[in-house]
Amino acid sequence: MAGYSNLGNAFIFAFAGHDTTGHTLTWLTYELAKNPGHQQRLVDEIDTFWEDVGDRELEFLDMKKLPFLTRCVMETLRLWPVVPNGTFRQLSYDDKIRGSGGKMIDLPKGTYVQVTTAGRHRSKELWGEDANEFNPDREFEDDELWHDQVYAARNPHSRRFSPFTHTPRDCIGKNFAQMEMRTILTQLFKNFTFE
Repeated sequence: MAGYSNLGNAFIFAFAGHDTTGHTLTWLTYELAKNPGHQQRLVDEIDTFWEDVGDRELEFLDMKKLPFLTRCVMETLRLWPVVPNGTFRQLSYDDKIRGSGGKMIDLPKGTYVQVTTAGRHRSKELWGEDANEFNPDREFEDDELWHDQVYAARNPHSRRFSPFTHTPRDCIGKNFAQMEMRTILTQLFKNFTFE
């Protein structure tokens, strides 16, 4: 039985490390093709990036030189989350939620709850009237953009934004995915535009 479990885990890691990044890159190029002004800003930033980097190998800290690319990636993750239905958690303590009609509902410790992503990421109450539009210039808050550090090796999240779910059980591949997306995008937009 352990062999099947290991094989299953291998497939999960392969999916999580490949298809999810491809999903985000596909939606990002789609959104930029629909928004040529944003795409040109990104191309200009990447051209400047490559002038600075030259022919040397990319390093982790190089990605901090790409603030608009970060905004494009994070806005894509907001608008088109890889796991829109979110994740499940088991309550560690008794809790209450407000149900329909404002009635309080008891949730006992041990109850499984689903923390959805798509509804929060597209909520006009949380993001404004343009919540369903691709807008990399929107106001991100707190740790949603690593407190304006452009890029860091930790999970960017808040109560309204959790593309890699929430700590302590967030996505094990989050840092790899962030680096992989930036590496691929700097190569793509160095040579191509999309329409």
